[in-house]
Amino acid sequence: MRYSSRTFISLLMIAGLLSGVVLVAPPAAAALSVTWTSTVDFDGGTKSDSGNRYFAANVVGDTPWNGATYPVAVYWSGSTYVVWQGDGDYKIYAARYVHGTQTWSTAVVVAVNPLAGDGHGSPAIIADQLGYLHVFCCAHIGGAAGNLLYRRSVSPGDITVWDVMSNIDTEVTYPEVAMMANGTLYLVYGFHPIPERTWAYRFSTDGGTTWYPVAGRNEFLKFNGTTGYSSLVERYGDRLYFAFNRVNPGNSERYDVYVGYLNMTTQHVWCLPTFDAGLKLYIEQAQANCRVHNSGAWTVYGVVPHLDSSGNPYLIYQVGSSQTIRYFNFTRWTGSVWTDPVQITTTDYTNNNDMDFIVYSSTDIEAFLIANGKPGQGGDVQRWTWDGATWFQQETLLFDVGGRGNPTDPGRTYVLPMVPLNAQSDLKVLVPERGWLGLNSDAWGRIFAWGESGFVLDNRYTSGVYDIETSTDDALVASGTVEFASGKGDTFSYADANGDTWRWIAFNRTDGATSLAKRCNSIEILSGIATANTTATFVECGWSSNFRVAGDFDVRLKATLDYKAPGNTQRAICLYDQPTECSNTAGVLPVSTDGIFYRVLETASSNFAAFNVSAGTVTQVGTTTTVATVTPLWVRLTRATNTFTFFRSSDGSAWTQDEQFIRGDAPSAFFVSFVELFSGTGPSQVSFDNYQLVAGSLTGIETYKRSGSWTSPPIAADWDEAVTSITLQHSNLTADTPIDKVEILRDFQVIETYDTNLTSGSETTLSFNAAGGGYMQVRVTLAGNGSASPTLESVQMTIGARDVTSELVELLLWLFLWIATVVLAFASQPIFGIISGIFGSFTAYDVFTLTGNLPLSLGVLMIALPLMAFSFGEFYKKMTQSEESGTGG
Repeated sequence: MRYSSRTFISLLMIAGLLSGVVLVAPPAAAALSVTWTSTVDFDGGTKSDSGNRYFAANVVGDTPWNGATYPVAVYWSGSTYVVWQGDGDYKIYAARYVHGTQTWSTAVVVAVNPLAGDGHGSPAIIADQLGYLHVFCCAHIGGAAGNLLYRRSVSPGDITVWDVMSNIDTEVTYPEVAMMANGTLYLVYGFHPIPERTWAYRFSTDGGTTWYPVAGRNEFLKFNGTTGYSSLVERYGDRLYFAFNRVNPGNSERYDVYVGYLNMTTQHVWCLPTFDAGLKLYIEQAQANCRVHNSGAWTVYGVVPHLDSSGNPYLIYQVGSSQTIRYFNFTRWTGSVWTDPVQITTTDYTNNNDMDFIVYSSTDIEAFLIANGKPGQGGDVQRWTWDGATWFQQETLLFDVGGRGNPTDPGRTYVLPMVPLNAQSDLKVLVPERGWLGLNSDAWGRIFAWGESGFVLDNRYTSGVYDIETSTDDALVASGTVEFASGKGDTFSYADANGDTWRWIAFNRTDGATSLAKRCNSIEILSGIATANTTATFVECGWSSNFRVAGDFDVRLKATLDYKAPGNTQRAICLYDQPTECSNTAGVLPVSTDGIFYRVLETASSNFAAFNVSAGTVTQVGTTTTVATVTPLWVRLTRATNTFTFFRSSDGSAWTQDEQFIRGDAPSAFFVSFVELFSGTGPSQVSFDNYQLVAGSLTGIETYKRSGSWTSPPIAADWDEAVTSITLQHSNLTADTPIDKVEILRDFQVIETYDTNLTSGSETTLSFNAAGGGYMQVRVTLAGNGSASPTLESVQMTIGARDVTSELVELLLWLFLWIATVVLAFASQPIFGIISGIFGSFTAYDVFTLTGNLPLSLGVLMIALPLMAFSFGEFYKKMTQSEESGTGG
């Protein structure tokens, strides 16, 4: 009786399941096409923002690292690891960049630096053969401040947890670390009980647990009563090369350039080509045998050596007759002699105006230099290349914004470019900002990374500009299209809270002994750039562009006076040949500044004045025009060959010409800057909006963004519906500016990708048969070369019936196997019921994921789970009966 009941139940379940299969394949749905082709349509989707060009924003006001500590970054197993000094107390931070996913990690604190306020304790990092990371830091000269701290990662490639290791040595500074082919770590550093510095090393053969010599150190370079600076140790075979200069005790200046190497097999010090100094090289021996360049009365800073694949050293060093007149010299060892120095370019300061470079071969070198910028420390970041005979400037990666060119107001400037050890092509160099002086958040700078595809972006920081834009974001983008963000225009529609964006660099200055220092990026920017000053003193707040305009141009900007308390308020726009503050005040601009300036001064009325700026000298053009207060105010600056004209308007359409002048020696390209200046009892506020480059060209690095995507709004689809085709209307496609990829998303996850570049034509239709059901979207990704953009004009997504034959076959196979297991379960042993229950649970999940048919999947699950429970019950009863009868095990 019980068996026949089982048979009946089994047949009933089989019949129910077979009849339920019809639920899988209802009649096919009619096709649905959705087209996005207007500005409103594209604004309704999602415009990407792949992130900003910096990955750290807490660099100390001093420097994150110094040129005598190496390396500050290392590549190992798909990631680049970077260390620096951050915050106002100089804590040691580390971050990881994963090349495969193009993502930066959150920065972590590696060590608390006891040298707060002293940038000489900057860190060095290396990865050993197993991937453990080793960081050395936080020492400068004597006493407790000279304790060289050591941290080792707990796990390979992991920056989140660090072991506190024993201090390496005391009375030391400037750690430089290298790893030999056998995995031995060598740590080189300056050991200097006052008044001299001796360069020494220790080594570890067990991954940093034990350092030799166990007591003391191996001293290999001695200056005899004076000191010197060693730079960037680099390994070739069993040799460890180093370069250095010497300090004259009479004037504490640095002179001459030397190169030597340590033979780590014999521990002897050598000068090229054949001088063996034994275990220690003295400065007198170095003078006779290791000197590469006799600088005479000129001083030497920032000596950087690197090796080619044959172990020949190459040098770039900074030499000059004064603090401000400096030259970058290049020389190399041919295998038998040092070549005569070749001058690359100039710079204008000693400390931190350094360089780094990559040697690909004797005829292919890439160098990153801090060249002339604003007067004083820091400058522009220039990229140069060597072809075996000549150095060529390829581009300026970052322009020095600076302040007013004096030590008390440096503004932002760039210093100390560093190439990671084992650098990869997509991350070749790291460049820090020196930032503002002081030990508070207003003093902190940032660190930028650059590679062959441009700046290495960090999506943890918004760029203040979408990657791709419509006319909502840039009025010069054609209506109903999408293209890359560029320097053509900006309506400031993207909410940004700190004043710095992909297009604009915020700067400020304050005048007067009682003035309140104020950064522009403390200002909240919601719709339009607004500056709000609430002090009773003179305050300037403004922005300069990251791009330049060239040719015959027509630049326009809207500047609205929102409100003004008693006092004077200026609204101004400038076109200068360098990214500097928008000012017409003599002595404020660097003496090299060239360009034009247009200002409206608000008192009881609007007073318009135009200025020509040549070599930092400001000259008014024509006379001041006084009219009733104009707000909103549109200003317009044009160039036709050598003629410059100034216009104003209240609506941006009808223009009144103000002044005009001719200047034959004007620069060819200009940065755009704009500013509010206020002096009064506060508050005052000016909003800038609708910047436009109506005519003219863009020049410089990355005037257009290089990549970006647009994702459609989600469209609901039934389980038997899927995206069957995507049709794109487009223009301006080339091999350098293609549509890079088209993706189909279901429930916000990518399920199908077409990744062959579209490089030509005006219309493309792609066929898809993605899994159906849920919310369907299309994402279109554009790519570019930084100087132009493809244009996306419309996107049509067609949702229709999909081919589910293969899925039905797979589903029926699953059901057949499960039904067979059910029959076995009731005809044989309970264990098969347990198996069939588990099998049925997977079947139910498969029904749902393949078809989206919730009723059927729930039906399968409702049968499978009770079946498994019933089988467990049967199994329990059998075991109980066995135990009662005495046959249990």
